Amino acid sequence: MFRYFFPCRLSRCLAILRCCYIGGTLRNCKCVSRYSAWSDYCKFTVSAKRCASSLKSCAMSILILTSMIACARDDEAAQRAWLGQWFALGETISFSATRGCAVGLYAVVTGQVKSALPVTRNVARMRREIAGRGAAALDVPGQAADAALVAMTNHHRATGIAMRRAGLEARACMDVRSESAFRHALDDSSTVLGWDGTRDALLLLMPGEGLLVVAMGEG
Repeated sequence: MFRYFFPCRLSRCLAILRCCYIGGTLRNCKCVSRYSAWSDYCKFTVSAKRCASSLKSCAMSILILTSMIACARDDEAAQRAWLGQWFALGETISFSATRGCAVGLYAVVTGQVKSALPVTRNVARMRREIAGRGAAALDVPGQAADAALVAMTNHHRATGIAMRRAGLEARACMDVRSESAFRHALDDSSTVLGWDGTRDALLLLMPGEGLLVVAMGEG
């Protein structure tokens, strides 16, 4: 008999794997309960006869669990849903996501930002809005988005670096179209720069081209 203690929050099959497979052989074991001030514990008994089938089913469970953990940073439907509160979205031109990044390129019906997203004229006000509401946009005529990122970094280093990091990490998810739009948006003096601090998402709206780029890194 072998005794092991495992938190209930972990998959039961992990306990079976450790309890049954010891020293390269299948053995009888008994996993008992023990109270802990930090977490509850499970109680179950696994016999050697059941171990073989349990190990097989557990292997599949672990694969499923791994795939869930490695899910994408965002998905198109979810991204369109939260963007819709701030922009009048048209068709999706390009979307790509992995566990470490997500990039969306969208057409917009209008170049106007909806009232739900505060549009500011300087980085100090933008930072205050982000702190208070979680997200804000910056529209300074004649100032390129890249220069605005530098200004934000100089004003509030943590926010500026987070915004730049999102753009850099997102490049791993960009295709030819989204990368071209992203580079153009950074250099365009008419780009409206946005930041969603709750999702660590960099927003680049190009009213003249009718395009919106969303760049997300690991977060």
